[in-house]
Amino acid sequence: MPPIDLSKLNGTEHDKVVDEIVRAAETLGFFQVVNHCVPLELMESVKDSAHKFFNMPPEEKVVYRKSVSPSLKMRYQTSFAPEIENVLEWKDYINMVYSSDEDALQYWPNQCK
Repeated sequence: MPPIDLSKLNGTEHDKVVDEIVRAAETLGFFQVVNHCVPLELMESVKDSAHKFFNMPPEEKVVYRKSVSPSLKMRYQTSFAPEIENVLEWKDYINMVYSSDEDALQYWPNQCK
């Protein structure tokens, strides 16, 4: 499947682009986008922050677990649930909600600021 051109979302091909996204998500489960206007430097910075967070020792990451996180705006979770899954798919992930610089500085790990 070819990359999906997001620059066309604001034009006459909006519905076509939406259909391409839906079709790719339903058939392949993933897709590549181009012309998304996200600067490369920002994408690299986010990737570096994620690497720093996931390379932290477990005892430092655990304070952000969903059940004990000091904020709903920062949660560290896992999808590993063998008791309810037919196919084991393990991924750890962080969910960081941005509402203001103040909240981000207060609740996000230093590695992700």
